[in-house]
Amino acid sequence: MRLEPNPNYTGSDKPTIAAVTVDFIKEDSVAKLKFDNNELDDTLIPTADVQNIKKDSKYKDFYNETAVGRSSWLAFNMGALKDKADTPFAKNLKLRQAFSYALDRQLITDGALQGQGVPSTVLIPDSFLGYKKLDTYPFNPEKAKSMLKEAGYDTPEKVKALEDYINNYGPGGNSGGLAFNADKSANVAWMTSVQQQLKANLGLNIKLNPLPDSKSLFKRRDNDHEFLLVRGSWGQDFPDPQNFYEPLFTSLTNSGGNESNYSNPAYDAVVKKGNTATTPAQRAEFYQQAEKILQDDAAYVPLFIDIDIRLVRKTTIQNYTYNGGGPTQWKYMTIKK
Repeated sequence: MRLEPNPNYTGSDKPTIAAVTVDFIKEDSVAKLKFDNNELDDTLIPTADVQNIKKDSKYKDFYNETAVGRSSWLAFNMGALKDKADTPFAKNLKLRQAFSYALDRQLITDGALQGQGVPSTVLIPDSFLGYKKLDTYPFNPEKAKSMLKEAGYDTPEKVKALEDYINNYGPGGNSGGLAFNADKSANVAWMTSVQQQLKANLGLNIKLNPLPDSKSLFKRRDNDHEFLLVRGSWGQDFPDPQNFYEPLFTSLTNSGGNESNYSNPAYDAVVKKGNTATTPAQRAEFYQQAEKILQDDAAYVPLFIDIDIRLVRKTTIQNYTYNGGGPTQWKYMTIKK
């Protein structure tokens, strides 16, 4: 995709570059090779290569690490397919709590993601208004096993039945397992870690259900609420808690962002108060109440805030950096001769 400056732009800060070309490359490793061959000036780093690249002196002028306004979590389908509204996750709080205790966030961020995230126990980044750390479900394998038993899965036969149900969910099992888009190596890495931890800490051998790209995932996850267990992730449109708490879990809008099909009138009411409160302190308090309701319901398993790690050819392109919302505007970019 080639992007050129609009010749009719009337602002005084006109771009100085002729164009920006964006290449769509499915494999991170291929993009990295193109960067090494001077065919790209900016690319993501394959997850498996992050630590080696970080230590390699030849990349010291290119390595770029930015905390971004994106949260990632394991999502439950709380409403499920229309003809299966009584699925285990929709009805069984203790089952959702068992999954919440079973996952080690630090293992995901430091191990699977190689530093491409920081552990988080709430929905929003710590730089946002209303952030308050909660540790409702600290990693505790023994507690996870105990909650699984309390949830009704107290024999090997019942655990195996739950495993089979999850893996074979939906027509032909196409909606079963752990669903995610596999077009980024980071997604494959952390969902694989979740799979391994559920096996080790709950005795559930859950299959991976990789989809080829984000478009495939978003339609089936956000619009059709098809999957039972699925990668949840949201990047800020603007750095405010409203941009997370309203679209992702309320019944207030039809944004399609409520992938869990979660519905709680008490949650909706407090988010609405946060949206309309007139002072930052009031807004913060209401959004903190909203987070508390989500956690009391074990409505999701918060896991990490993303760290964007890239190679950027800073020796060539100037005035081009990343912040919490992504890259700065290209119109300010200049090329060093």
